[in-house]
Amino acid sequence: MLHDHVQINELPYCKPVKEWLAYRRFTQCPNAEFAKKHDLLHVLPLMCNSDFFGIGQIHGTLIRCGTCGNSEKCDYCVVGNNNPLADEYEIVTDESGFLVSRKKKG
Repeated sequence: MLHDHVQINELPYCKPVKEWLAYRRFTQCPNAEFAKKHDLLHVLPLMCNSDFFGIGQIHGTLIRCGTCGNSEKCDYCVVGNNNPLADEYEIVTDESGFLVSRKKKG
């Protein structure tokens, strides 16, 4: 498992700003591993999608393009909901039912 903290201007998909943010990258997840082992992948979106709600409740914005359930890694950053970066992304549902962040067009 890999855990990282980096400055936002080191993230390739984030616009540089003058502050730190929370950034994590996981290549293994206990929830995803259990779901895969027991043929429960249909339940995994519920667990992963709740992260968006939980972080929103503490006035943050989760920017996550994939999880260990629908990608090879869970790679995300969290910014305050007043951070300009929060407005650059929208939340959409992928074909597997996972909520994911996508850069807004235009």
